[in-house]
Amino acid sequence: MTMSGPKRRSPWMAALLSLLQPGLGQLYCGRWRAAGLFYGLWVISCLAFVAGLSASSPLWFSIGCLIVVASVLLLPVSVVEAALGARRMQEFHPVWFARWYSCLAVFLAVGLIASLGTHVLRSRVATFHVRSGTMIPTILVGDYVVAQKPGGAPTSMRPCDVVVFRTPSRANEPEVDYVKRVVALPGDHVGYAGGRLRLNGQFMPREEVRSADNGTIYRETLSSGCSYLILEMDDQGPFDNVGDTLVPPGSFFGLGDNRDDSLDSRAPSVDPIPFENYHGRVMLIYWAKNWSRIGTILY
Repeated sequence: MTMSGPKRRSPWMAALLSLLQPGLGQLYCGRWRAAGLFYGLWVISCLAFVAGLSASSPLWFSIGCLIVVASVLLLPVSVVEAALGARRMQEFHPVWFARWYSCLAVFLAVGLIASLGTHVLRSRVATFHVRSGTMIPTILVGDYVVAQKPGGAPTSMRPCDVVVFRTPSRANEPEVDYVKRVVALPGDHVGYAGGRLRLNGQFMPREEVRSADNGTIYRETLSSGCSYLILEMDDQGPFDNVGDTLVPPGSFFGLGDNRDDSLDSRAPSVDPIPFENYHGRVMLIYWAKNWSRIGTILY
């Protein structure tokens, strides 16, 4: 008569299950405290991200995104911890929550929650690949940005916001997504003279920051107090002298930060943009060729 050894759990199986879902490998080993820790951290990161998506502050939105990025580290940590934990176990005592059907139920339940989170994510944020230089020096060609979709009417839109909007559809012309900066809202008078932005009869101050290869970088400050960098090649470009325009109700006035190479609200083909064409506020750069710019908060 042969004697069987003590029951144990496979480290490889524990690692594989945690690779599928952080915490599942620990549950398979009957280690409910460790499983609860990893699942708890995962839930907290998801809640933080949802809260960030709903926040009007770009800072809190960015913090929520960074928490989710940091939570990605849970995956390798959970895999290694599950494998080591299974290997250290001298004997496995079967418990109901470590049975295959219990693990399967947890896996499906968490998967359902994740799918609902993905739906929320798609309804609240969008990503864009910037292919033009109209927002230099703020956004460069090739940058990838995250935009927060409007929950309804863009009543929270403010001057200085960098926004995505779609051009009105015209015959034989495809719709195009534009990225510009809001400088004026309904009721404002906007003009441009000698390369200077004029709002409600007052020129907005600008301060030279540095020289660039194709012009000069200035810091422009709006009457609200917010400021940002712009690029001017010279002060006599095609759109450097434009008469005053009254921004009509339900519209906003958008300009590119690259003022001499931007098709924006100064052009008759664009004009003030209706709110219904507004697609979201750009919050941060999540990928760029220059890694130091990744995570840059816009505004």
